[in-house]
Amino acid sequence: MTGFILKKCAKGRALTSLEVKTEVGKVSSLIGIILNALLGCAKVALGVIFGLISVIADGLNNLSDCGACIVSFVGFKLAAKPADREHPFGHGKTEYIASMIVSILILVVAAELIKSSAEEIFEPQPSVFSVITVIILAVSMLVKTAMFVFNLRLAKAVDSVALKATAADSITDALATCVVLAGIICLRFTGAFIDGYLGLAVAVLIAVEGIKLFRDTMSKLLGQTADTKTVQTIKERLLSYDGVLGVHDLTVHFYGENNIYATAHIEVDANVSALVSHEITDKIERDFAQEYKISLVTHLDPVVLDDPETLDAKAAAEKVVRAINPDFTLHDFRLVRHAPLDRVIFDVSVPFGDYDLAEIKDKILKELTSLDLPYSYIVTVEHCID
Repeated sequence: MTGFILKKCAKGRALTSLEVKTEVGKVSSLIGIILNALLGCAKVALGVIFGLISVIADGLNNLSDCGACIVSFVGFKLAAKPADREHPFGHGKTEYIASMIVSILILVVAAELIKSSAEEIFEPQPSVFSVITVIILAVSMLVKTAMFVFNLRLAKAVDSVALKATAADSITDALATCVVLAGIICLRFTGAFIDGYLGLAVAVLIAVEGIKLFRDTMSKLLGQTADTKTVQTIKERLLSYDGVLGVHDLTVHFYGENNIYATAHIEVDANVSALVSHEITDKIERDFAQEYKISLVTHLDPVVLDDPETLDAKAAAEKVVRAINPDFTLHDFRLVRHAPLDRVIFDVSVPFGDYDLAEIKDKILKELTSLDLPYSYIVTVEHCID
């Protein structure tokens, strides 16, 4: 079935293209809406009839998943809208907003279930064992496991983080249903009534998923940095070009899962003509657009390689910076001839952490001044953003 859906959605296009991901996401959402609605309604009905709060909780979990699939469907559809005058970076972040709404709905459901389960624990209500309930729960486990496999295969085929999250949610639901089923079987054979506790356990699982989704989505909306692997891949690719001596100040911006913008400072030999260096950056930007679907903007930083005085001044500055902290790095170094005193200008990158940038700058300037070299210094200290 997975292969059939991928073939129908692709229609000769690359599986990782935005169009194919959107179509696959919409199909997955529609299937999720139908299956979760059926499972949810059946469980809630059975839970009410036989007085089983844990079954009601499991059913409401499925119905919240149904709502999540509806929001995801709308999110996939809106995220695929092209850029326009008001939204020049596209509408990809609609997917994040949709996820945020889903996470809030999930947390509301979890809160209500925790309340109902607590009431059941302190004031148990009569409940009845039912074979049909066992059958429905067993079928639900199989369906949710199948949805896990289905969405995971789709996610790997089209490289979709959203579908991977859907797959993870499906297997969590299967485990939650397994817990509820075990409790009902326990009731049948031992008479132990733990329905309220099981309902509470399912509610906590739902709450954990809701909190995780909320945190992940909020982080993306706030401007979460790219993962280490993506950053390393971009750096290695940039350094593979002839004429590129170094890369720094790399930033990656996500405007939706498939809408990536990046900027980078690229170091080139100062003796190479501006036209040649410009041609290098043009090729880099074209290649990244074609190979990675990343809109990359590069900034040229000329590096002096053949002036002894510049190299000596740079070596002195690097020694000072590394003595303060070996994790600090120096870049954009220039020696500018300027009467009456030559200027040394450079930037220092500091990892994010408990660092006082102003204090670091003062310390660097103090150490450089103590060297008694014939220069004035202009130093910029900033956090590493790559």
